[in-house]
Amino acid sequence: MTKLLLTRHGETDWNLARRIQGWSDTPLNERGRQQARRLAARLAGVDLAAIYTSDLDRALETAAIVRGSRPLPLRVTETLREVRYGSLEGLTWQELVAQGRGEWLRRWNAGQAEPPPGGEGLADAWARAERFLSCILLRHPGETVLVVTHGGLLRLLICRLQGLGYECWGTVRTANTGLTEIVVEPGKPAQVVRLNDTAHLD
Repeated sequence: MTKLLLTRHGETDWNLARRIQGWSDTPLNERGRQQARRLAARLAGVDLAAIYTSDLDRALETAAIVRGSRPLPLRVTETLREVRYGSLEGLTWQELVAQGRGEWLRRWNAGQAEPPPGGEGLADAWARAERFLSCILLRHPGETVLVVTHGGLLRLLICRLQGLGYECWGTVRTANTGLTEIVVEPGKPAQVVRLNDTAHLD
């Protein structure tokens, strides 16, 4: 049995402005750091075997804050990066709609649209999520692992763990530092203990 604690990085200014981040390397803002500190306090008594994080700054800083003084290295991997949005990065969702891409956006959220120029298809991001899960489940039987990633990839991880396809990703909500806990036992359906829990932010 492996217990996975999955979270999205803290808030950035681009989150606040509803700008598409993708692989753009944006830092946490002060509210994002406070969110990470609150998550750290919530997890202070949890015995973590490992902390995995995306290499993008907003996730890396969140992971470092949550780790605190624990004698654990941060296991940094590009595999946990956000879905890549290519030419759309830096735009707001409202700007996309104003440019007449509302239908594309609807189909994208349903897992049916082609990726934007320079972007990543959902099937490719899904394959990344599957590779990561296969690796850590083999590496950490009987242990608790924290994973710090991004909204899009986190939604794909959650869909995969629930036995769903990537088409479900638009229905999953992931708040900044929201905590999802899923227990995985070989041969059994994964058990969702909590989903996008933000009690530590209240």
